[in-house]
Amino acid sequence: MLDRVAFSGATDLRQERAALRETASNLPRADDRSPLMLNEEEFTAITRRALSQLGNLPKLAASPLVHLEIIDRRLASAGLDDNTLTRAAELKALLIEAIDALGPAEANGFDPSEAWRFYNALHYPYVVGIKPYRRRPTPASLDAESQAALDWLRTEVPERTLYNWQNAGAQLVATHLREISSAPTTEFATA
Repeated sequence: MLDRVAFSGATDLRQERAALRETASNLPRADDRSPLMLNEEEFTAITRRALSQLGNLPKLAASPLVHLEIIDRRLASAGLDDNTLTRAAELKALLIEAIDALGPAEANGFDPSEAWRFYNALHYPYVVGIKPYRRRPTPASLDAESQAALDWLRTEVPERTLYNWQNAGAQLVATHLREISSAPTTEFATA
C-alpha cells in the first residue's frame, strides 16, 4: 500500500488513515441507481427524455427511470420477471398512465380546449405517435380522433408552443412519478 511508503515513519498516522478508510467503507450509501436522488430539474429532464422515447423500448430500457421503486413494486405485484425489457415495458405503462391522468375526468374523444392542453401535447405525439410537423405524408391508418388532433396541432399550435406544452406536461408527469414512487403504499393507480 502507498501509505506504508509515504508515511513510513508515521505509524500512528497510517493506523488513523486505515481506521478512517474502514469507517468510510462501512457508511451507508445512497442507491446510486435511484433516480429519486436527482434534483427536480434533472428528474424532469430524464422524464421528458423517457416520454420522447415512449415508442422505442430499447431506448426506454436505458432510462434511469426503470430503477424507480414503483417499477419494482408493480413487477412484484404482477408476478413479472425482473429484467430489462419488463422494466422498460412497465415504465412505458406507467408513463402512459401518468399522461392519461393529465386529461380531465370527462374524457370524450379529442378536445382542443385548454383543460386538455398537456394531455394532447403528450398523448398524441408520444402515445399515438403523431409527428405533426413532419413533411412526410400522414399515415392513412389514423382514426378520426387522432386525425382531428393532427389537424389541430398543424393548424392551431405552433411548433414552439407544442414544445413548451410538452415540457410543462413532462414536469407534471415527473411530479406525479415522484409522488407515487415515494408513497409508502402499494397503490399505483393514477390520481
